[in-house]
Amino acid sequence: MLCTLAAALIPQHRVMQQRHRVMRMAVESAEFTLKGETVATAFFANQCRREMTQFRGLAGSIKPGAEPKTVSIIAEGERKKLESFVGWCQRGPPDLALEGGKPQIVGDVAYGAARNMQGFACDDSLCDVDMVEAAAAEGPARALLERDDDEITEEDLIAGLIDELS
Repeated sequence: MLCTLAAALIPQHRVMQQRHRVMRMAVESAEFTLKGETVATAFFANQCRREMTQFRGLAGSIKPGAEPKTVSIIAEGERKKLESFVGWCQRGPPDLALEGGKPQIVGDVAYGAARNMQGFACDDSLCDVDMVEAAAAEGPARALLERDDDEITEEDLIAGLIDELS
């Protein structure tokens, strides 16, 4: 009986409209340049991809900036998510922030109309890892790569990394 009374008091078309109302947030883009000791690396580019696409549902791109140790980033999505991503960029990934300090935004973040971006694009010069160059590196890490037994134990890997960092 209460349900009948409540249904009589609330017009049905109003309830139906509220159920089917879709909240659509405005999509826009944010473009900025980031500067820092570690931003122009494959690791940072990969972390950007994860932050944009997996954690915030944004689309975007990263490429080397005009100046050394800079990158140009374009992200697209809802303003709140864009602002959150820009904040992450200023903090940087914890591993790199410890190594090279926090990145800094050069100039202002330019917010504008959506560009209909999809996914994540990364310039080859940032995202391609040169395995020949990596294999030519000197030090304990190279010695591990040159071993004949095709199996690197955890102890060997840790010892090699410690030697490399010392």
